[in-house]
Amino acid sequence: MTNFHSLLEKFMDEQATVNITFGENFSFNCRIVETHEDFVKVNLLSFNKAERAFNTTPNFYFIPLGSIIFIEEPRLK
Repeated sequence: MTNFHSLLEKFMDEQATVNITFGENFSFNCRIVETHEDFVKVNLLSFNKAERAFNTTPNFYFIPLGSIIFIEEPRLK
């Protein structure tokens, strides 16, 4: 297991909100639901301005690990 895969698992275990940039400048605020050898399954989040918090949506996406460019915890404004 690589350090990168360990980091993804850490975010998943903590149910942390992360911003994943991948592909041609696509970016999701999401929570990692599952990690696999070559992709992650994420739950897309929406930002609620009134509560200043992220809420889950019914949308799930699969992101290939090779396409992930950057991962960070989002800053609330």
